[in-house]
Amino acid sequence: MRFRNTILAFLVLIGLGVFIYYYEYRGEDAREALAESDSNALSFERDQVRVLEITKPPGEPLRLSKETDGWSLSSPLQTRADGEKVASLLGGLSSLRVVRVLDGVGENELGEFKLKEPAVRVKLTMGEGAGELTLDLGDKAPIGNEYYARRPGAAEVLLVSGGAWQIISADAASLRYKKLVGIESWKVARFQIENGSETVGFVRGVGAEEWRLEQPISFPADGLKVQGLWLDLQSAEAEGFESEHATPGDLQRLGLDRPALTVTIRPMSEEGAGAEPAMAPREKSPVRVIFSAPAPDGAVYARRDDTPAVMRLGKDIYEKLNQVVTDLSGYRDHRAVPVDRWKLSMIEVQRATGAVTIFKNDEDSSWHWGSADGAVLPPEQVNALIDAMEAIRATGFIDGAAAVQSMSELQAALSVTLREGTGVTARTVSMRIHGQGAGVNESSAQRRVTSSASSSIYLVPDAAVQTLLDQAMALAQPPAQTGAQSAPVVQPGETKQP
Repeated sequence: MRFRNTILAFLVLIGLGVFIYYYEYRGEDAREALAESDSNALSFERDQVRVLEITKPPGEPLRLSKETDGWSLSSPLQTRADGEKVASLLGGLSSLRVVRVLDGVGENELGEFKLKEPAVRVKLTMGEGAGELTLDLGDKAPIGNEYYARRPGAAEVLLVSGGAWQIISADAASLRYKKLVGIESWKVARFQIENGSETVGFVRGVGAEEWRLEQPISFPADGLKVQGLWLDLQSAEAEGFESEHATPGDLQRLGLDRPALTVTIRPMSEEGAGAEPAMAPREKSPVRVIFSAPAPDGAVYARRDDTPAVMRLGKDIYEKLNQVVTDLSGYRDHRAVPVDRWKLSMIEVQRATGAVTIFKNDEDSSWHWGSADGAVLPPEQVNALIDAMEAIRATGFIDGAAAVQSMSELQAALSVTLREGTGVTARTVSMRIHGQGAGVNESSAQRRVTSSASSSIYLVPDAAVQTLLDQAMALAQPPAQTGAQSAPVVQPGETKQP
C-alpha cells in the first residue's frame, strides 16, 4: 500500500514538472508574443504589406505600392519611392503601442479626440489575401507624446505611443526617391564618367576596395579615392525637382539635351555581389545619369534614365565628378608595387650580388631567409626593406607608345618580386628599377621604374630609389640558428626553387 502511494506521488510529481516546463518555460515565449500583439495598435508582418495608404483630409491620399523592384508612389504623384524611408515608416506603424484603453466613448464624443473626422487614416493591404488593417489617428494627448487612436467601428479609444508623429507628418516629398545614384560601392561592377569627348572608366578588381582604371588607360586606381567618390555619389540627393515629366523642350531649356557630364554605372547582380572574391562579377543593366553644366546661380540639373523627372542639385557633386576627368592623375595608384604589406608571404630581390628570397611564417609573422625553415631575419631589417618599397611612388608617368618605345632601352639595376597570400588566391607583383631619366618630362633627379601592375613607366624620385637600393644591398643572411637550415644565397645566373 505504501509502495503504491509512493508510485502515485512520484507520477504526480512528474506530471507537475512537465506542466511547469511546458507552461512556464516553453509557453513563456508564446505568452510574450501574445501580450505584445495585444499591446500593438496594429499587428502585422512588415514584409507582408503590399499597399500602404495614408489619408489626411482634404488632400489626396498618399498611396504606396510594393512592386517587384521596390516601392512606388501612385498618389498624389506617380514616381519611384525610397524603399528605406518606406521601411522606416512601416517600422513606426509597427511600433505603435497601446498604453491605455478608454472604454464607453460614444459616437458623439469622438470629436473631442479628433476621431469623428480623423486627422489621419492609415490603411494596410496585406498580401496573399490576408485582408486589410485600418487605424485612425486623432489629437495629441495633453500630457506626454501619446496620441488618440481608434480602429474603425471599435467601441473604445486607444492612447498610443511610438511613431505616431512620423506617420502624421509623412508626405510624398519626403518619401519619393531623391537619390542621385543610391548604389552602394560594393554593389558596383564598373562605372564611367564622360565629359565631352573624354571618358574615364573604372572597373572593380578582386578585393572589396580594389579598383582599376580601364579608360583612357589600363592602370591600378587609388582605391581609397574611388571609395570616397562613391560615398559622395551614394549620399547625393536632389534638392528639388524641376520637372516631373520632362519634355524635349524642358531638356533643352535645362541644358540636358546636350549633357555636360554623363555617369554610367553597371551594378553587380545579386549572384555577383555574393560571389567569391576571385570570381568575376556578373553585371546588371546599367544606370545612366546625365548632368547639365552649372547655371549662373550654381544649380545643376540631372536626370536618371529610369525616371522622367529632372532633379535640381548643388554644383558640388558635379565638380567632384568633373575633376576626375580633368585630373585623372589624382585617381591613379602611384605605388609601383600596389600590395598590402600585411598580406605579403614572399619577397624575392634580384640585386648585383645575387638573388635572395625571404619567406613569411604566418603563425608568428616572422621572416625567414631562403626558405620557410631558414634562419629568422631581424624584423627591423625586413620592415626597413618593405618601407623602402612602399616609398617607390611615381611623381609622373610615361604611358602608351612612348613607354613601349622606352622599354627596349631599359636595363634593370634591381628587380623585386612580391607575393601576397598563399595557394590559389596568391597574387604576385614585380617591379624593376632602371636608370635615371633622360626623356621627355623627366629630370636627372628621377629614376624609371616598371611594374607588372601596368604597362606604363613610373617616374620616381632618385632619393627614394636609392634608399631601396641601399636596403636591398643591406639584406644579409643572419647567423645560423640551432635547428634551422639556412638556404644558400643564389648567385647571378642560377635558378632558385622556393
